[in-house]
Amino acid sequence: MPTKKHVLQVIPALHGGGAERSTIEVAEQLYNTGIKSSIASSGGLLSNELSRLNCMHHRLPLDSKNLITIVRNALRLSRIIRERGVTLIHVRSRAPAWSVLLASRSTGIPYLSTFHGLYGHHNAAKRLYNSAMLRGAACIAVSEFIEKHIYHQYPWATNIKRINRGVDTEYFKPSEVTGQHASNEQKEKKDPDQNFTLLFPARFTRLKGHETLIAALRLIKDIQLNIVLVGNNVGREAYLNALEQQLSELPHQIAVHDHQTDLRPLYGQADVVLSASRKPESFGRTVVEAQAMQRLVIAPDQGANQDIIAPELQEGLFTVNDPRSLADAIRRLHALNPEQTQEMVKAGREHVKNKFQLQHMTEKTLELYEQLWQDYATLKRSVSNASVNQNPHA
Repeated sequence: MPTKKHVLQVIPALHGGGAERSTIEVAEQLYNTGIKSSIASSGGLLSNELSRLNCMHHRLPLDSKNLITIVRNALRLSRIIRERGVTLIHVRSRAPAWSVLLASRSTGIPYLSTFHGLYGHHNAAKRLYNSAMLRGAACIAVSEFIEKHIYHQYPWATNIKRINRGVDTEYFKPSEVTGQHASNEQKEKKDPDQNFTLLFPARFTRLKGHETLIAALRLIKDIQLNIVLVGNNVGREAYLNALEQQLSELPHQIAVHDHQTDLRPLYGQADVVLSASRKPESFGRTVVEAQAMQRLVIAPDQGANQDIIAPELQEGLFTVNDPRSLADAIRRLHALNPEQTQEMVKAGREHVKNKFQLQHMTEKTLELYEQLWQDYATLKRSVSNASVNQNPHA
């Protein structure tokens, strides 16, 4: 095994979701620590960030679930591992995990995975497909909710390590919002008749619950709201067009923005940040970022939300896929006075700092890498010694 440490992270694409952002964050920590790193993916906007991290990008069709492509990707990854001296592989999705599993067995280089979401698990075939994520040297669960889910669905798994995902609380903090964007102090003093701003940052896809929000807004006729939607609409233009038609019929001010790489200005303008996902999420990054920015949050009472949302902010929880429950949550938060709001949002930021710090996530990930390197070195020495003992004259 090469003596120089080199981590290869493998992910379907680098478009901008939570798993992709975590990939970049770990690459940055590796760069800061002086450990060589590479990323293999099919590409995306975030690949532009790799040059500053001295991180080589290997462009492969890792977003494909085609069996032949999975096998070909395994051969390509095996070649990269050998030629580049990779000493550890970290995979973050299921189809690439099968390619990584094959490449790991071919090269003898260990791999670990990160279980980023709730995968379909309702039949044996799906559980077998998911199992590639659990067959490596370790599997990272990104939240307490996901850790419990893995143990429940895959009781045979013995290599689970929980490392909460995190956000940079020095990057996401109220003092970073300047200029035209309202600070908390400004929001305390605003005209009570000023529109109540609700920010909904989510990809424009049905699973994110835009229809639930629209149905809830139809029920709210006594409050003037300012609704801001922002998200990636690539490949979803028809869906977004249909949403905009429905939004235009509402008695509220509506603004729609394309994907933003920096959401801090929008967080700064918001009174409340909304998540409305129709299915349980393993970790709501925007909900955590919003709390770090000292904003109120609204989210479905499911998945990881009860863990990631501070107890003081759980007034914003609502019944999933229930427009009336969402409308009631909006009304509850709108009725808060400035003193109540300030007490709640300060508790939210402290909750994030205590449990969901980016630095904690990246440090614990590298600690796991170091442990796996040590375990691998110990195993190699054991195998070598056993070989010598069996062949003393070799």
